[in-house]
Amino acid sequence: MSAKPTVSVLLAVRNQARWLPAALGDILGQTWTDLELIAVDDESTDGSTDILKAVRDPRLRWFSLKRLSRRTCPNGYGLPRALNFAICQARGQWLARQDSDDRCVPTRLAEQMAYLRRHPKCALLGSDTLLIDDDDNPLTAFMKPRLLDHAAIRSELLLGENPIVHGSAVVHAEVVRKLSGYRLFTYCEDYDLWLRLTRDHQAANLPEKLYVYRVHRGQVSQQTLRQRRAGLTARALHAHPSLRDCQLTVGAIESFLTPYAVSRLPEPVRRHWANWFLTWLIGSRQSPPSEILTASVLSLMLDPKRLRTWRAVAGAAWRRLKVELTKTTPSTACPAPPDLVNS
Repeated sequence: MSAKPTVSVLLAVRNQARWLPAALGDILGQTWTDLELIAVDDESTDGSTDILKAVRDPRLRWFSLKRLSRRTCPNGYGLPRALNFAICQARGQWLARQDSDDRCVPTRLAEQMAYLRRHPKCALLGSDTLLIDDDDNPLTAFMKPRLLDHAAIRSELLLGENPIVHGSAVVHAEVVRKLSGYRLFTYCEDYDLWLRLTRDHQAANLPEKLYVYRVHRGQVSQQTLRQRRAGLTARALHAHPSLRDCQLTVGAIESFLTPYAVSRLPEPVRRHWANWFLTWLIGSRQSPPSEILTASVLSLMLDPKRLRTWRAVAGAAWRRLKVELTKTTPSTACPAPPDLVNS
């Protein structure tokens, strides 16, 4: 292993002894060999630590959070803290994620690194995903295809969805460090990081199914994750001016706020975009009538029960009507007197 490998794979471990050997084998068996695997054991009690000790591959560097603190956390330190510690230890230019209960195909890193070298502006890259059960049997449950380009990924994030599977991600280390890594949320720490990162950096997904996601009973429900993402979206959009995307045009927002998307928006996110259009409508005196109509329709779709919405729509229509009337009304001012000097 080189002193500074190209890729540092971050693996947080807590009581995953049943599936940990497969995850370790998949990473250390990658066709892309210029890597280091940083495993952080978050106070496991099921033998996961012994599995890490038994690995003889020099590319594995493992740490125990229990040893690093005098205080023991009954429920562990949590995934964000474990990953932030791994980021501090990482020496690679790129950080790849892998969950200790999931798997990946042998060519995963090679294909992702090939894409990143062809697209130097991309700072975050995921892939499509296969689903398996507890015993590695493939699942036939429907999983919608991953969004591939940055615009679609950013739009989905702003709607409260997470289009990049955390374990499949490869992200630029310097970018993550400038963002101070993961924030300490119980859930959706990946979604929060993607939301901040894609504000100024490109993201993409590969269409190939390179990551293998395990579905088992110990996971957090999708409903819980969706509710948490909704709260984080609204919080980020309102609290951080750099994330509000106020430079977006009505047309750009309309392109991803389709009626279907509006119908499935969580309430906090729906309220944010309703406020965005209300603010826009208030200052829309000189805007084209088509944009005012679009913004008015979307405002009413997003928040039809609020009186303020109807007032803003009516006010924008009236202001625009006065502008049009001013243009069409003939001038009644007296003509200027002739220039007597030059006559």
